[in-house]
Parts: sequence; structure tokens; C-alpha cells
Amino acid sequence: MRGYSLVEVLVATSIVAACVAGLAQLMALSADANAQARRTTIAAVLAQQKIEELLPAAAGELVPSPADALARNADGYADFFDRAGHPLGGGPTPPAGSAYLRRWSIDPAGSTGGSWILQVVVTDLRSRGVARLVAARSLQAF
Repeated sequence: MRGYSLVEVLVATSIVAACVAGLAQLMALSADANAQARRTTIAAVLAQQKIEELLPAAAGELVPSPADALARNADGYADFFDRAGHPLGGGPTPPAGSAYLRRWSIDPAGSTGGSWILQVVVTDLRSRGVARLVAARSLQAF
């Protein structure tokens, strides 16, 4: 007898189906990891942009933030962004379509008034992931 039996075909088909199902699950996991990496990257870029905006201003134009600026949406110390990282404005409540919340604090470091601690926290409102950057700026010569 030549050829394959029905049992052999069923076994081979079952093996192929199991492999394809495993690959489909792996593809779904990798797509989810890719989406999370994209959200984390956008959050880190938004935090870096705010630090770069605040650092030059540390030369004397900064005003200390409220003590709880990183914990609540303080006016002038919080803003919102959509999924692509486009600004939606600030305020105490998130506008429609908000995906990211960026809060920052400006604290004097030391009693001389020439040094600042800048903190920026960006929260992904969908997954509650957080990107945090801290920078220090001193205007005094060492």
C-alpha cells in the first residue's frame, strides 16, 4: 500500500494546527508589547520636552510650584495630550481624548536660590504607566 492513511493525515494536521495557534498567540503578545513600548516612548519624549523647556528658564524666570504639583492637576503645572502626543491643554479635568497626563514641579534646592530641582511625571491614562524625569540646575559656579 502506498500513500498516507487517514490517521497520519489527522496527526500531521493536528501538529500544524497546534503550531499555528502558538504562533498566533506569540504574534498577539508581540503586538501588545510593541504598543506598550510605543506608549512608554511617547511618555518619555513628553517628559524630556518639558525638562528641556524648563532648564533654560531656570536662569531666574522660574517660580516654585505648589507642594503637591506632582499629585494633583495644579493650574500651570499639568497638561494633557492625545494618543499621538499632541497637546490638548491643561486644567483640573482631562479633556476628551486625553491619553497622557504630564505634571511637573519646580523646587528650589538649597537656601541660596540659585539651584532648582525639576521633576516631570507623565502618566499614560490608559495603562497607568509612568515616565519620570528629574533634573537639577545650578546657577552657581563650583
